[in-house]
Amino acid sequence: MACDEGAAASPDLFISMLRQCGDRVNVIAIGGSGLSLPDASLTREFARLLRNETPTNVLHLVASGSEAGAKPSGQLQYQLANVLRKSAGKITFVLLSGGGNDLAGESALDPLLLGTGSGKEPQDYVDKERLERTLQRIERAFRAILNARDALSPNTVVVSPAHGNAGAFGPHIRAVLGEKEIPAEHRDAVLELLSQRFGEVIVRATSEELAHRRRVIVVPTEDRVTGDDGSAEMHPAAADNAQVARRIFATVAAECPGLFGSADGAAGARHCQLQP
Repeated sequence: MACDEGAAASPDLFISMLRQCGDRVNVIAIGGSGLSLPDASLTREFARLLRNETPTNVLHLVASGSEAGAKPSGQLQYQLANVLRKSAGKITFVLLSGGGNDLAGESALDPLLLGTGSGKEPQDYVDKERLERTLQRIERAFRAILNARDALSPNTVVVSPAHGNAGAFGPHIRAVLGEKEIPAEHRDAVLELLSQRFGEVIVRATSEELAHRRRVIVVPTEDRVTGDDGSAEMHPAAADNAQVARRIFATVAAECPGLFGSADGAAGARHCQLQP
């Protein structure tokens, strides 16, 4: 039975699991490629750590290369809302990761960069209007997910890694910078500018109100970078994923005291009681 492992291959199976064994920590993961790489899944690492402490059910609503302004606001976001609606309030966490590919994806980054080759400051190489539109699209997608949670499963806590440094943009992004003839001495600064702006979106979308009132946990991941190309944040190796998963797990454990104790309430679902 799927309940034995706690891993669901489809939303329908996950809902069935909630009916049979919903008195667990129940997690929906939705978002970008960092969650879904076959050999280095942040979600699987996080789920493994949870299962070391308590039975846990997990649904993966993820796709490699998904973009926060596209898939999560379309098909994946629809699926998330549908599962939340049918879950009878049993979802403990929604784990978000995504939006980085709206800046780092080949189809999205290229229009944001200006290949003038003659700029003096990082911002000289960025199309400001396109960047603002992209960031607004990412922010709308995150807010839509939060609003769906508020309306359909208000006891659910949203957990979001805050990918906020140049490591979020991997080696293929540096290739794009080269194709745009952006001088090598400016490339790190351009990446830092883009990543800083993305980090601002995460903070603004999740912390406009007090985090414990909005039921959001933002987990910093800024110092997790591997290799000279800074590629770890976008496509982390298994060891890096484990490191971030441990940080997420430690933060959740600290923010949600009693999560690994007895089930809470008649429905049997385990919920995070965020501390102010």
